[in-house]
Amino acid sequence: MHGVLGGVDIREYPVGYQGRKRYVTAVDAGIVAACHTYRGNDGRNYVLGDDRGYAKISWLPTPYVVRDIGEYTSPIDNSRITSRSAHREHLKLHDVIEVGNERLPAPRPNLPTVSFGESIKQRLEEVRAMPQSSYDTYVHTQQAEHSAIVDTIVAS
Repeated sequence: MHGVLGGVDIREYPVGYQGRKRYVTAVDAGIVAACHTYRGNDGRNYVLGDDRGYAKISWLPTPYVVRDIGEYTSPIDNSRITSRSAHREHLKLHDVIEVGNERLPAPRPNLPTVSFGESIKQRLEEVRAMPQSSYDTYVHTQQAEHSAIVDTIVAS
């Protein structure tokens, strides 16, 4: 096999190819782009069109077959689950869900239900409604806390 197959250089990926570019060693072709190869029944890589790998390529759709799950004992009621369908029925029967590798959405912060401007207006009304003595105590406390923070920052 040479480095050209049907006018295409098999040592390079096609222009505009998107995805991971991987190179493999193919029988009688050396190192080629993996998109131009297939894995033969013997486990070796062959260039597309080379039928020595005995793996005939077909572009016809094929069914996706998944092997059945292994038999296990349910942690819910200690019954034996012997198939995938029995597993699904068992989950429905006990109203449980299967937890796997799904990603949970990021927790959203608790945002106030009123807008920022509304909360400022609300706080101003609360301060205006305070008796003068409570307001003076509040301002004095705030000034003391502010001074303590400034002193900590300046001391550092």
